[in-house]
Amino acid sequence: MRLSNFVKYYWGIALSNKLMLSLYGLYLVVVCLIPVSWCSTLAKMNHLDFTKADVFSMFGDNKIYPLSMIPFTALVMVSLFPHDFRPSIVIRYRSKLKLWLNQVSIILISSFIINMFVVIILLVVSNYFTRKTINWNTFESLFNLITKKILEGNPPIVIIVLMCFITSFFSVAIMSILLMFAKWMNKLIYGYLLLLIICSVDLRYSGFFRVNTIYFPRWLEHDNILHVLTSPIIITFGLILFGVLAFKRKDFLNGK
Repeated sequence: MRLSNFVKYYWGIALSNKLMLSLYGLYLVVVCLIPVSWCSTLAKMNHLDFTKADVFSMFGDNKIYPLSMIPFTALVMVSLFPHDFRPSIVIRYRSKLKLWLNQVSIILISSFIINMFVVIILLVVSNYFTRKTINWNTFESLFNLITKKILEGNPPIVIIVLMCFITSFFSVAIMSILLMFAKWMNKLIYGYLLLLIICSVDLRYSGFFRVNTIYFPRWLEHDNILHVLTSPIIITFGLILFGVLAFKRKDFLNGK
């Protein structure tokens, strides 16, 4: 089956379930309102103004992002493939390797689409609550409150939005591929527990999401800001390659 037909088929499944789409859309709105609420609360407590840039940077906070965005989104991703391990499905794709690569492709495409919606929602809600774009070069800013420093010049808001999108894209994709990997091993529950542990560890320690998301302190390292993309790219392709090597000889019995 060609990838284009594969995409149409699985997104057809998703689009046909209007209840799931509505609930997930509402879920994304709530997730995007969390950083707005945090910014607003911090700004009011300290008599400051918050900006659109603050909202996008707060979205990457490891106290917000991992448990609010990742677990349910990864589960939704894996739910796109309810019957893929039946022998008839495997035969249709002619090889298990092609099936794995097609599934990964759908996850990457879905992560792109979902995070495009996230960026749009963040833009809409942040624009509703504040008209200011960025003020990270002033002492009366959330950036200064959190980092105890200011920037000599404000980074373009386009770059901030783009980095938010890219890092969130890779985070969703990596955790979804990891969960899909567990499903291939018939260990979906254990894989989901591992995912929850990874997300929970980030709440207290500097784990995967603190390293691979763009939070306020990251912008103090503006000369190396693109380096944050190195590890998620390596991890993504590493998981894909590991799946290729691990599953090319996998047997499917009774769809399990």
